[in-house]
Amino acid sequence: IKQNPSGFRSVDEFCQQIPVSIENLFHVAFHIRNLKRHTIDQLLDNEEKMLLANRNRPGGVQITETFIPDNTDNHQTNNDSHNEYTNVVDNAFNLTRIPKESILEHKHFLILWNWLPPRLSLSQPELLFTTQEHGCRLQTLLDKIDDIEYSIMIVKASNGEIFGAFCAGLWSLRHNKTYFGCGESFLFTLHPKPIKYPWIGIKQLSDDAHHRHLITNEKNSTSHISSTKELFLFVSNEKISIGGGGNDGLSIDQSLCDGRTSRCETFQNEPLCSLTYFTISILMLLYQTLISCQLIFIVYSLKPIHLTLVVCGDRVTEASNALKSALIFTPPPLIFHIFTENHLKQEFQSKVLITNE
Repeated sequence: IKQNPSGFRSVDEFCQQIPVSIENLFHVAFHIRNLKRHTIDQLLDNEEKMLLANRNRPGGVQITETFIPDNTDNHQTNNDSHNEYTNVVDNAFNLTRIPKESILEHKHFLILWNWLPPRLSLSQPELLFTTQEHGCRLQTLLDKIDDIEYSIMIVKASNGEIFGAFCAGLWSLRHNKTYFGCGESFLFTLHPKPIKYPWIGIKQLSDDAHHRHLITNEKNSTSHISSTKELFLFVSNEKISIGGGGNDGLSIDQSLCDGRTSRCETFQNEPLCSLTYFTISILMLLYQTLISCQLIFIVYSLKPIHLTLVVCGDRVTEASNALKSALIFTPPPLIFHIFTENHLKQEFQSKVLITNE
């Protein structure tokens, strides 16, 4: 697929067209000796490192200059710590399922997926909520995201601008009535300009570590990040806020029809929309499903398994339950050998389908 990405639209399509039967696939797969979960975890770790390395080298898909903004001196002066945009993005071969109902174009997904933490860029986007389908009510949205830890909130304003936030934090923690989440969260704009606003603490921690390395005599030097720069996610009955300190970086009111964006201390972002108070045309929330990180192994046997039962007396029900359990939990082929009294044969046949094959 990587050598000829235009040949197949998705990994699913590729798998459907491979000239190998399921039986042969299992036959080969389950003859791989000493395949352990540790080996698979190591392979996934290597894949994540490769994805991260690919982001830092030239290549990939070039985005046109009309889509990527020029680097303005004004923005650099106010916010030189931010990775404003990327002019090179990965092809994102693993990004195979883009929701048809999404308001984002494919190029938006490419940019957004390259901004995610590397382990999550192996995931697939799933549409969890959209005001077009689920209505404009905050509680409806909250009911759907309670168990979600990583999600992307995307807003399309009435003036056509598209922006949002990557929310890293378990939404059920909102019940504590305080800020929650972690420094993987970030704000972003996608249209008309793709700009990422990561947590300001990432650069501060990096600068502090470099400073301590240069000044070796400061043995007790420790990093200190102001509490106003760790205000990631907050939910009340009136609104959802992403980014705090001074003002909300992005806030959506309970009607899901209106919002506000300002510079905040947590992300030190510029307002995400040209309008401080904006009207929401569409709001949607995506979450990530990791299709590569969970592998289910089936114990497959090429030789048949023989199961012998000796049944007498009133043990017919118990024996039939044992047979059913074996059929459910044991991979085929299975061969049953049942020894029982003649007068119990008919009862067995009524409980278990028996053929001469």
